Amino acid sequence: MIKVTRTGTKFLGTSSELECAQKEFKERHCIVIKEFLEAGLLADVRRRVDGARFLPRVDEGIATELCLDDAVTLAGLNLVLNNQELFHLIQEITRCERIGSFDGRVYLFHSKYGHYDSWHDDDMDHRLVALSVNFSSDIYNGGLLQIRERSSDRIEFQFANTGFGDALIFEIAPNLQHRVTAVNGDTPKIAFAGWFKSQPDFLSMLRKPMS
Repeated sequence: MIKVTRTGTKFLGTSSELECAQKEFKERHCIVIKEFLEAGLLADVRRRVDGARFLPRVDEGIATELCLDDAVTLAGLNLVLNNQELFHLIQEITRCERIGSFDGRVYLFHSKYGHYDSWHDDDMDHRLVALSVNFSSDIYNGGLLQIRERSSDRIEFQFANTGFGDALIFEIAPNLQHRVTAVNGDTPKIAFAGWFKSQPDFLSMLRKPMS
């Protein structure tokens, strides 16, 4: 339904499909978008990821993971995600306030390193909606995104996003928490994850003079 390319974002769905996505997001706090990144872009990024270094990252008391240490690849990914066509579609589906920018990272979860993610809400730093795109070309075990209601601990949504290039778009709100469950076996989970934010404004950032 949504296809992100090097030159912009295309909406390939119908008005009825858009309405269904809006209803699903409202009810489940998350939607799945198949083949979110165009095939050529996805293949190029995966080749770069395969040859790059990952470094340990610890979010004290919340999570441990490995993060991609490749500024060029990250800058390219963030550049293609920071486009107004995509922002408009995300706003239409989620009914969030105006999106100013997107900020993401590539992370890796592997069972042999004991990586984990605890329940948290991400309700900070002007974050509106979260995104996770699967960069694992092989099927991993575990690694489910779970979303729960904070007051009751009731699981509202859970899904293993194992489709190469598929995306999850999910709600950030003070009454919701989410986590990624541990990965099992020898195949790691690799994903590009981040947040659509109300601030800063990406175009304003580009217009700032170099110091």
